[in-house]
Amino acid sequence: MYREDRDSWFFFAQTGFFGSNVLPLSIYASRDGPETARIEFANLAGRTVGSLERVPLTSRLSDLHRRAVEQFPAPSGSYTWRLVLPDGHVVDETNFRVPLARSLDI
Repeated sequence: MYREDRDSWFFFAQTGFFGSNVLPLSIYASRDGPETARIEFANLAGRTVGSLERVPLTSRLSDLHRRAVEQFPAPSGSYTWRLVLPDGHVVDETNFRVPLARSLDI
């Protein structure tokens, strides 16, 4: 499975191998086009860490996780982000393949 789907492997590597060195990163989404969304990421203090614009609604949560990790480094190199959806659910192996349009309800 991982040979054909590099984003899945990246997701599992980032979230599974780091143990408890995970920091929550809340997701806030709004449409910025008919088939795209603007995604804002905030840390536990409520400070915006970064945002992505024109993210296709067909993208999977694993794609969003990969982009967040690549574009918004965690405060310490030994930590990684764990995305938290607006409904309070965490992005994990049970939902990482779900499209943004369905998981963010926008």
